[in-house]
Amino acid sequence: MSSALFGLAALLADRCMLLMYWLMECSVWQTSLGKKLLGLRVVNRDVQGVG
Repeated sequence: MSSALFGLAALLADRCMLLMYWLMECSVWQTSLGKKLLGLRVVNRDVQGVG
């Protein structure tokens, strides 16, 4: 029983993280939470924002 609960909890946590990632990428910031917290920015070779 406990292994089934652990599997369900892991699946739920995985889906929550995926949903958070999608929402952050679609937000005004268009970045993941980790990139936002670290102040990272994805740029091309000309140091311009991608997209």
